[in-house]
Amino acid sequence: MYHEELDGGDVFRKQIWVISEANQVIHIQPLNVTSIGSDDWSNVVLEPAKDQCEIVFQPVEPDVYMGTIPDCTRDSEVTQLPYYGFTVTCHSVNTLIYFQSSREAISKLPYVFKNTQRFLLPDSLTQTSRDFVPPCGYN
Repeated sequence: MYHEELDGGDVFRKQIWVISEANQVIHIQPLNVTSIGSDDWSNVVLEPAKDQCEIVFQPVEPDVYMGTIPDCTRDSEVTQLPYYGFTVTCHSVNTLIYFQSSREAISKLPYVFKNTQRFLLPDSLTQTSRDFVPPCGYN
């Protein structure tokens, strides 16, 4: 899954998320997009994130997930990365910021998430297992 984050309209993070599931726990291993030419994803350059940057979610009710996301924008000298706490539903994301030095501030207005077909990804980046059922009816 392609994931990007913007700050004031400027992209500060582009990633491909490799998603897997084991024992009712969803694991997301981010791969940082370090280079892309003219939105041509066949030539994308990916860099694995640190092992400690794995995102973990667990279902707590149907279509409701809770988990943690480490702040991997930190200096590599930090030995213990701070974490965000998340509750995710089909229509909303609630974030708990545990630390004061976060890049993000708590928002008075909700974050806006868009599920769009911004880039056409090659099949090698979109293949899923046959038994994968997307949550919330997304295909």
